[in-house]
Amino acid sequence: MRDRIVVGTKNVLAPGEEARRKQQVAKVAKPKSTEIETFKINGSGILAGEHLPEAQPAAAAMHAFYTQLGEAGRVQKPSEQRKADFLVRLAGNEEIMDLPAVRDFVLSDELIGLATHYFGQVPVLSRADFWWSPPNDSKAESQLYHYDGEDKSQLKIILNVVDVDENTGPFTFLAAPTSESIAKTRRHSARLNDDAVESTIGPGAVTRLTGPAGTVGAVDT
Repeated sequence: MRDRIVVGTKNVLAPGEEARRKQQVAKVAKPKSTEIETFKINGSGILAGEHLPEAQPAAAAMHAFYTQLGEAGRVQKPSEQRKADFLVRLAGNEEIMDLPAVRDFVLSDELIGLATHYFGQVPVLSRADFWWSPPNDSKAESQLYHYDGEDKSQLKIILNVVDVDENTGPFTFLAAPTSESIAKTRRHSARLNDDAVESTIGPGAVTRLTGPAGTVGAVDT
């Protein structure tokens, strides 16, 4: 089944492929890291780490990989950074999925179970990316609240490679019902800053992916 998950989106369009994926749902165990019915409503959440033992080894492997990239000159030095470089893609599928610990995490039973029961069919892995957010004071583009338009429904798994707190720019998201309520009141705004969102819903409705390295969030963006 894992081979069918990694095949790529082109296979979803094959005749009968979606129906076959839906038929396989009963064979996949439900996730333990989150209550799936609540997750379906919210479309997002921070996953319970005790049910994702693959997360910390994956984070450690990615941190070691980051060090290797730096030694190879593939990570910008502070003097080389531009203001626009608030989010840098360091690597993609080809390199990341070659790391055994990362592959074990991405294709873990827990994450497959979460995605399968959220979508109602066995998922397809579109891609795996390694993103680096260097220290910056920018508040633009993807740093603002927004929807991703890559597909009608998608589930992004975010793995913190280092310890993240409120002061280190955590990935921040809203539950689906909250996002929908904002979209109705601010329908002409594609991207919103913190003040615009919090003035509409209050700061307590915001979820930040803080925690030690290995903390995992899942969001339908």
